[in-house]
Amino acid sequence: MYWVDSIDSQIYPKGAKIFSAGEPDEGQIYYLLTGKLQLIRPNSGAPVVIKLITPHNFFGEMAAITGHQRTIDAIVASDEARIAVLPKQSFLLLATSKPEGLLDLCRSANDRYLIALQKIAEMQSEKQVSRDVRWQINEADPAAQLDLEQFVRGLPSLEFFKLQVIYDNLQAYPRGIYWIKSGAVELTIESRKNSLVNLDLSEGDIFGAISLLDSDVSVSVKAVSMADRTMLNYLDKDGLLYLSRKNPLLSYALLRLLLLRAERIENLIPTD
Repeated sequence: MYWVDSIDSQIYPKGAKIFSAGEPDEGQIYYLLTGKLQLIRPNSGAPVVIKLITPHNFFGEMAAITGHQRTIDAIVASDEARIAVLPKQSFLLLATSKPEGLLDLCRSANDRYLIALQKIAEMQSEKQVSRDVRWQINEADPAAQLDLEQFVRGLPSLEFFKLQVIYDNLQAYPRGIYWIKSGAVELTIESRKNSLVNLDLSEGDIFGAISLLDSDVSVSVKAVSMADRTMLNYLDKDGLLYLSRKNPLLSYALLRLLLLRAERIENLIPTD
């Protein structure tokens, strides 16, 4: 993202807190030029590290995009870090002129979503959290899902039968964004530690970004039809790039949905 390099930046020392959990959204998005940061969820015991931010990545976008207060601390983890600050409107103006930039943010949000899912799965296996959290994970933000639905409703439909695999990221199945027109789907996510999260999806749900966006998080993702007949509208990676260039609001809608899902799952991680 060469256009970020020209924005005014500031150097922060190790241990500096860029923002804190509980602070209101100030409409600012940050970009790390050099150094490393940790995104940490405060905890009465050992803090939970949500993600390590490396150079040439945005952070702090969740509060700015969703309008919610910040839920994590951002702390400099290297000897120093150079950080650029963008007002939300400047970011949107620049990012919508470069849809690939929004897709990069989607990948980052997707990784954060996967990391939170992994932590929940590991805590479930260690009996640190109740398995009753499944229904809360399944919940999606209705407004964000509706924003994305307008782009996928008119796409070609695919038909699947009961127990038929829709995709498996370890196999040669097509990856894409799916909107459930009718039927039901079970999504299984398995981490490197063999911890599982099973999500039950139904009509109107959107899934597939986990498989579509290249991720630095090592997981196995498998989607299976659980109804006698499941109809899905489908958008592959080439289609996503093409439509995003025509209308950057598609990438923005996907970004907002991923951020809200990541936030929802991070909020399920116990704080004591």
